[in-house]
Amino acid sequence: MQQGNSDVSAQLAFTPDKVDVHFDEPFSCNVPAKFLKDGDAGAAVYRFGVSTNGGKFCQDLQGRDLTFKPGKDGRLAIDFPSAKTTWHGDLKPSSAVPAQP
Repeated sequence: MQQGNSDVSAQLAFTPDKVDVHFDEPFSCNVPAKFLKDGDAGAAVYRFGVSTNGGKFCQDLQGRDLTFKPGKDGRLAIDFPSAKTTWHGDLKPSSAVPAQP
């Protein structure tokens, strides 16, 4: 994801009613977002909840909306406001991790 000239890697895990977001360094925090509503042009809107491991960046996201829109080549465009700016990203699916026995 990107804000201005800052890039931050993130991993997202989707379930039918929420998405769990992990932000890599420098934030190193996790925060769930519950499905809120369908938006315009195929968008889906989620709302950030309480950070599961603290971290000021994730704590400040609580109550803010996270929007996903269909992007190019099967990707998802992501946008969300933080305390200081709006973040944008272009997400691509990762290869599935096989289940452990």
